[in-house]
Amino acid sequence: MNTHKERLTETAVGNLFGCSVAATTGRVDNYRLPDGRITSGATMLLCLLNTNEDIRVGKGSLLDVEGRRWTITDVHLSDDGQGWVDLETERTRDVTLVTPDQLDFLFEENCDDCDGRSGWDGSTDTSMGKLAIGLQCTECPTKIWLTDGRILRAFSGEPPVFTPGRKA
Repeated sequence: MNTHKERLTETAVGNLFGCSVAATTGRVDNYRLPDGRITSGATMLLCLLNTNEDIRVGKGSLLDVEGRRWTITDVHLSDDGQGWVDLETERTRDVTLVTPDQLDFLFEENCDDCDGRSGWDGSTDTSMGKLAIGLQCTECPTKIWLTDGRILRAFSGEPPVFTPGRKA
């Protein structure tokens, strides 16, 4: 198993593999550990926007999000409201990730799910009514379809040739 780590910043919305989660109201409070014990310490209220569920977590808490279990590894409180929660989950080894040398970074974006680096995987599609190119993340198995103006401009004349490893 590989470990995947995320940080959710207080007063912001993060993404845990496709589930939007808001971190809010950091404070010292009671929270439940996986064995059922109640303890006290730095906590953060996490709001799972996809399921409309609010859960107060602290270090050692477990959080189930759409079939994936996350462990809270740290909660940092800050006087200015910019604390954070560190989480980690296991990613099975059978998920094969692409390497930067398999992608063309002529077109590059940060992944919507993990904020990792995504590059063009050579795929294109027009089923959305306009040209889209496929970007693949190097940190998680997320595929992104990009349809912005720079794509349309790049393909309006002589289309670019997919070149694996470019600007890797």
